[in-house]
Amino acid sequence: MHKTTLSVFAVIITALFFITSIAFCGEKTNSYEAFGLRKGSDGKLSEAKANLLKAAQQSNDPQNSTAKKLADTIDDSKSNKISYMGTIFVLRAQDAVNKGQTDKAIEEFKKAIGQDPAYAPTYSYLGNLYLSINKKSEAINAFKDCLKYAPKESTLAKETEKIIADLEK
Repeated sequence: MHKTTLSVFAVIITALFFITSIAFCGEKTNSYEAFGLRKGSDGKLSEAKANLLKAAQQSNDPQNSTAKKLADTIDDSKSNKISYMGTIFVLRAQDAVNKGQTDKAIEEFKKAIGQDPAYAPTYSYLGNLYLSINKKSEAINAFKDCLKYAPKESTLAKETEKIIADLEK
């Protein structure tokens, strides 16, 4: 009886360890992204980018992950495609999205747009947020605004055109 109890206990401990390991691995990407967003919100863009790239590397699709796109936004700030403050607002908005603070995220994206109205990716982020909360007409408007500023043959423009076509069906 004692050996059976120990065996059952060992199996339970092993299972718990396995489940915890899986949960931790899944959490790791989120923690790098969360840390990067916090650093970005504090204006520490180099540290933010490093952590966002770590998060992207651990995602299923590193080149198309949100973390990679946010790291690209930081690069865009260095090449003056978006201002420093616009970048901070985008990072704060994504941090709010990750925390489930939809209203705050919308407010921060709108601040980013107010700061840099010609920066197309911000409209795409906002459109995706609206889609996630079932605000279809607002999403379509945000995506159409994205198209106004996205270079015509860019991947962003092509993806956005597909999204709008699907939403307007």
